[in-house]
Amino acid sequence: TTLTFPDLGNVSVVDVSHQSRLNELASARGFVVVYPQEDPSINAGIWDGEAAAAEGRGSRASSLIAQITRAVVADYPVDARRVFVGGISAGSTMAIVMAAQYPELYAAMQAEGGDRYGPITDDQEVSGRKVFEAMGSRARRIPFMLSIGTLDPFGITTNTDSVMRHWLIAHDWMDDGERNDSVSLLPSGTRTGRDGKRYDVDTYVDADGCVLAERWLIHGMFHAYAGGDPAAIYDITSDPNAPNMREIAYDFFLDQTDANGPPGCVMAVPAAGGGAFGSGALLLVAMMVSLRSAGGTRR
Repeated sequence: TTLTFPDLGNVSVVDVSHQSRLNELASARGFVVVYPQEDPSINAGIWDGEAAAAEGRGSRASSLIAQITRAVVADYPVDARRVFVGGISAGSTMAIVMAAQYPELYAAMQAEGGDRYGPITDDQEVSGRKVFEAMGSRARRIPFMLSIGTLDPFGITTNTDSVMRHWLIAHDWMDDGERNDSVSLLPSGTRTGRDGKRYDVDTYVDADGCVLAERWLIHGMFHAYAGGDPAAIYDITSDPNAPNMREIAYDFFLDQTDANGPPGCVMAVPAAGGGAFGSGALLLVAMMVSLRSAGGTRR
C-alpha cells in the first residue's frame, strides 16, 4: 500500500516516487510510504533543517511532518513501533531534525547526504550535544543509515563523516548522560562490495556492542538517488548503476527492530541487503527535494 500527498514545491512527488523507486519498494515489501514536501512559497520549497533545528520541537516545519506522521499511523494499518524517517539532500537534514525532535515517533533514520543537526558552523561535538538536548526526556536509541557518493559536490563542503559522528556523540550522551566515549566514533568493521558501483561500508556499534549505524561510501556517484529509476538514464539526480539505498536502509531498519519494537541488537556486522520482513505494516516518511546549486546553498 502506498500513500502520497499532493504535489508541492519545485519537485513533484510523482517524480520523486519514480526517481527513488520507493513506491515500487513499498508495493513489493508491503509498507506505507509518505512524501511530505515543503510549501513552494517558503524557501523555494526546500526544507530548511537549520531553521527547524533553531526553532526547536514544535517549529512550523517539524510539527507539520510530525502531524502527518501521526495522522497516517492513526488512519492506516501501520505498526507505530516501525515508523522510519529518511530523505536525500535537504530532506536528509530534515530527517535528522525529525529524529532529534520527535524520537518517540521514529524507530530509525536514513540520510542520503545532508548536514548535521543545527547550524553548519557548529562542530560535531556541539551538534551531537544539541541532538541529545533536543531529544530531552524522549531520548532513545535511533539507528542511523548514512550514504554519500565520492563525486557528490556537496560532500566537498560538508564533512559527511562528521554527520555520522554527531549522531554517535548524541548516543554517547544518551546512554549514561555523559560524554565519556561509551560509544566509539571509530567503525567496528568495514566491508567492501560492488552493486554496479563499488562501495565501502563502515559499521558502528553502541555501548553494548550492538550495531547502531552504517555509513555507505559509493564510488563514482554524484548527488543522486543511489539505485534510482533506471528510466532516468539521462538524469544526473538518479543513478541506477549504484546500490539501492532505500531498499538497503529498509532492510537495515528491520534488522534493528524486532516484534516488540526497537531496539533490536544485531551483534554481527550484517551483510548487504540483509533483513527479513517483520509482521505488521510499516511507514517510511521520506522528504525528497530537488538539487540546488553548490554555491553556498544549504541542502
